[in-house]
Amino acid sequence: MRFHGLNLNLLVALQVLLAERNVSVAAQKLNLTQSSVSGMLSRLREHYGDQLLELSGRNMVRTPFADSLVEPLEVAMEHIERLTVSTASFNPSLSRRRFRVVTSDYMIQTLLPYAMSQIAQAAPHVSIAFDLPTGQPGGPLNLGNADILLAPEHYCKPPYVSEFFCEEDFVIVGWAGNPTMSMPLDTRALATLRHAGVQFPVSTDPSITGYSPSLAQVLLGDAGYAVDVVIGLPTFATAFAAIIGTDLVTITHRRLANSLADPSQHIVQELPIALGTLREAMIYHPLRRQDAGLEWLKGILREALARADQTAPDTMEKGAAADFKGLA
Repeated sequence: MRFHGLNLNLLVALQVLLAERNVSVAAQKLNLTQSSVSGMLSRLREHYGDQLLELSGRNMVRTPFADSLVEPLEVAMEHIERLTVSTASFNPSLSRRRFRVVTSDYMIQTLLPYAMSQIAQAAPHVSIAFDLPTGQPGGPLNLGNADILLAPEHYCKPPYVSEFFCEEDFVIVGWAGNPTMSMPLDTRALATLRHAGVQFPVSTDPSITGYSPSLAQVLLGDAGYAVDVVIGLPTFATAFAAIIGTDLVTITHRRLANSLADPSQHIVQELPIALGTLREAMIYHPLRRQDAGLEWLKGILREALARADQTAPDTMEKGAAADFKGLA
């Protein structure tokens, strides 16, 4: 099929050629002969009026014009893939579809024990990848390489679709041997605490350094409390190990504390100030509104959350029952 004079099949070859910058390697990945791919490159050069790839010593490099094509081509191909995998009907027992869910480790820890057993039973050939967000949370959706993003609803920007998923609030967790945690915290004590906190990379580009704080740290700062992050961590779950044997605390999601807090090692307390309620959302591309496969996956995730909430232990009660064993 031609569009504006270009055989659209050549776009697949163009993407591989620009990524590999080597005709032989591109031919192997496309499962074509080297001469076929060389012919495709010639036709692409003719269409664009640019060499696209040029020899520099023994290697090929992209021209400036070819560099300008990389990102929009990636986005276009991801949208095409999205259109091809979306279906009006979905049979989980027969499907071999691969889903990708981008969310924080807090949500992964909450959902996986309940979601995966159901997926394995109902859809034995379906695969699913859970990825942590990097850079801006909406990045995977912008590139089109994620089916759904589970994140605070304020991360949903047009044109993406947002569906309410759950509400969450925050608690504070410390080591059971930390004297500060032996009594309920007040606002004065809160201002003196040192934290093990999650810090997210601001970009997936390795040349761009820097980290952004978790939402809990932002809310605490907005309330007038300086957050002294002594240990910066890549995930929420690792904070539970990091605080053992120290005077550090971590502010985390109640569901995660219910899942990971060990009464022999941790004390979980309510915060002495209200940080507000976190509203988590399911965020996805509007092209997926009628995607039966995605509807099935959303149902699985909602059911997993309900089961997690029904079976979660009460860490507040556990923390009190521990009688601060670490102080003995």
